[in-house]
Amino acid sequence: MTAKPDWSGQLTLAKLSCDVDLYEATARSRRLSVRRINKVTGNRLRQALIDIVTNELVPDKDLGRCYEIKKGVLIPINEEDLETAALKSQTTIEIEKCVLQKQINVRWYFGHYFVVPNLRHLGIFAAIRDALRTSGLVGLGYVCIADRERPFFIEPLGVGLRGVTLRYSDEIRYEDNYFADIPDIAVPPEKYEIARQAIDDLSGVFDPTTFVDRRTDAVTKTLKRSKRSLTD
Repeated sequence: MTAKPDWSGQLTLAKLSCDVDLYEATARSRRLSVRRINKVTGNRLRQALIDIVTNELVPDKDLGRCYEIKKGVLIPINEEDLETAALKSQTTIEIEKCVLQKQINVRWYFGHYFVVPNLRHLGIFAAIRDALRTSGLVGLGYVCIADRERPFFIEPLGVGLRGVTLRYSDEIRYEDNYFADIPDIAVPPEKYEIARQAIDDLSGVFDPTTFVDRRTDAVTKTLKRSKRSLTD
């Protein structure tokens, strides 16, 4: 395996502990990047870091970091502060609870990961995996990736485990806030029959390989035509 893991640490369940790596289960798309240029020279532009009060360019030696705890309120933070605020989940995924996966609505899902064991600890990893499979439950804990801690559940996936980071409740929007003004009406029978027949005609098997990024393809073709016109 040549890919660098997105997280490395320990997976623990009660007295069992094993080393694991997390790898993102999704890949970056081939989405085209739109950049700004100088239309006169055709050169790309470099974004400068400007102090929003003094309107002056900030040199690299003066760059720092902060947390904006609310709009306009900035708290500077340094590396020592970050070390003090270190969480256990930066190095350990501890299964704190086991639940039925169907209790976790997909709207809570955030990121998907493959959980890969260190082969020296394969016996312990397999014990956790098989116990979860037998129970029909998923293990809930926390993981801290890229300085953000998120709830995390793991479930058996073949000979390994799949992990899913979850959103927090304040990141979830609920349909009641958007559907409240939709009245409950009597559906016209003829309209319903048209819709039902259309669904029957369009029914099939889900095949994600048939999905095509039509927007990117269209832009790519346009760019190729533009390039050919410039060279003609």
